[in-house]
Amino acid sequence: QIANGAEPQIKDGLAKGVWGEPFYKFTDLGDYPYSVISVRKSTIDEDPETVQKFVNAVIKGLKAINEDRALAEEIFMKEFPTSDETSMKAALDRAFEDELWSKDGFITEESLALTMEVVEKTGIYTDGYSYDELIDMQFVESSDE
Repeated sequence: QIANGAEPQIKDGLAKGVWGEPFYKFTDLGDYPYSVISVRKSTIDEDPETVQKFVNAVIKGLKAINEDRALAEEIFMKEFPTSDETSMKAALDRAFEDELWSKDGFITEESLALTMEVVEKTGIYTDGYSYDELIDMQFVESSDE
């Protein structure tokens, strides 16, 4: 059997006997960009100030979550209000152990290559790519966070 999931559903399903290990983690793949934002080029061209503010906020949030476990727990319970404390703790333990969230917002050429390898193997996209055409780190590099 194959299943695709994320926390807290993975740990909850394991605890309830719905499925068993192994669950492969994104980090098992290597440098994999777990969460990204996509912005239209027209928005970048027409409203770069808003894009910069949004990127700053994302980086601020990433840093806050990575540095403050209590904040992560508070946000988790708002996002998953029906989760019990055991599931929440297990999910966050796994996320922190795996260093799931970026600490700086950067997407490396290696991480894009890994992502594109997965996408190409599935046949979803097979037209080739260029890092510079897909990834624009100017707002991360200019972030004041």
